[in-house]
Amino acid sequence: MFMKEISSLRSLTFTSVPYITFSLYPGAKDCLKNLSELRCCSNISTELFYQLSQTCYNIQSLIIEFKRIISNGIADLISVQRNLKQFDMILYDDYSMANIIFSLMSKVPKTLIKLGIYSSVYCTPSLSFIANFSNLQELELSFDLEEFFVDFEKLQYVIFSQLQVLKIWDAFPSDGLLIKFLENNGKNLKEIYIGEIEDCNDNSLNLAIS
Repeated sequence: MFMKEISSLRSLTFTSVPYITFSLYPGAKDCLKNLSELRCCSNISTELFYQLSQTCYNIQSLIIEFKRIISNGIADLISVQRNLKQFDMILYDDYSMANIIFSLMSKVPKTLIKLGIYSSVYCTPSLSFIANFSNLQELELSFDLEEFFVDFEKLQYVIFSQLQVLKIWDAFPSDGLLIKFLENNGKNLKEIYIGEIEDCNDNSLNLAIS
């Protein structure tokens, strides 16, 4: 890494270097202070997340791949963000991390306008926390089984007045819950995708939007 040669890094991805620390690299603080996009794994060292939280306050897009180890420093990084617009979580491992995820989401600022949750594991957290983000413009959910839509019935009555894009891939809640959700939130929708990625047509849902 030649951080002294980079005046201002805007986008950073690291997924397989759990023990790296930026203190080893001269110029890292100045290089990272304007970082706006970050993609990383949850098993990155706590020290690294702490260093990022001391430097990066204006990340707009944050994508975290949650593995079996979840660093304690993730909460610090999320809580200091002043302008976070997009947050995506990708859940890989099948173990009990629902409570940890729920706690982390309480740190996400309400400025969020795009939320994505992608999971094929059996520990998908309750989706009720989505109700806290009333400014959402885009919501994307991708689950393997309908059972993953825990507490979606609590979302059917929540109003997301700015929602423009809704994507629910593969499994999805019951038609009744979806139709009620769309009755409340379909007014400003510009894009909707429900079901298999290669087949997004569903007449009943299209009718609910119209």
